[in-house]
Amino acid sequence: MLEISFYSDYDKPEYLPAIREYQNIWISEGLRVVVTLEAKTGFQFIENKINAIIYEGVSQSHPLSLRASYDLDTKKSTIVHELLHRLLLGNKVVPFSKDRKEQSLISHKQIDLVLYDIWTELYGEEFAQKSMVVESARTEMYKEAWEWAMQFDKDERKVRFEKSITERKL
Repeated sequence: MLEISFYSDYDKPEYLPAIREYQNIWISEGLRVVVTLEAKTGFQFIENKINAIIYEGVSQSHPLSLRASYDLDTKKSTIVHELLHRLLLGNKVVPFSKDRKEQSLISHKQIDLVLYDIWTELYGEEFAQKSMVVESARTEMYKEAWEWAMQFDKDERKVRFEKSITERKL
């Protein structure tokens, strides 16, 4: 089982409630999250232990850094999102572009092909829809990636995701 240890940025005591919330999410749902991510992608986590920094900033997968102030549902959706990045990267499944912005867009298009269905399996359709709306509102890049992925139905997204893995392109 993948172990995640949650730490505050600079030992700030104001992050302790968020650390506890992330820990509780992981204790109660971590196994199900890992099983679902691996089943939907066909890959296994290479890592056995990850340290996560809880802070007030943009969440990211490397190093795993999670925003403290998110509400509970956004914390859940963010853990899944960032772990999906780590799972794919750990298995060397990353479409490539020389342009950093384009690379981020391509990467998010790829994960959005499966992320919605992962969220749906874990937490239901309403949760997935809400999480997609929250992410889409963050940046134009997220919005573009989600609009692109959601133009396809569930089966088409699955086929496109599998194709993106084998051909390294969308």
